Amino acid sequence: MELYAILSVKYTEIEQDEYERIILLFEKFRFGGKTLRDYELYVLECFKNKFIKLLYKKSKIHKKIILRYKYLL
Repeated sequence: MELYAILSVKYTEIEQDEYERIILLFEKFRFGGKTLRDYELYVLECFKNKFIKLLYKKSKIHKKIILRYKYLL
């Protein structure tokens, strides 16, 4: 949860409840040895997409160009 304090300063759009849910899902899979259900995978996918959009939005122009067109290389 220490990482949330750092993330919340730069990325105010990430809610603490949302972050805690993601951490619980990672712990369930990694340390609990359980398979995640479809809706849990969907939650992770949505968070990943949200975080990618936030990274892109907060990046400078040269970084945005690299992120957008790196697949061409």
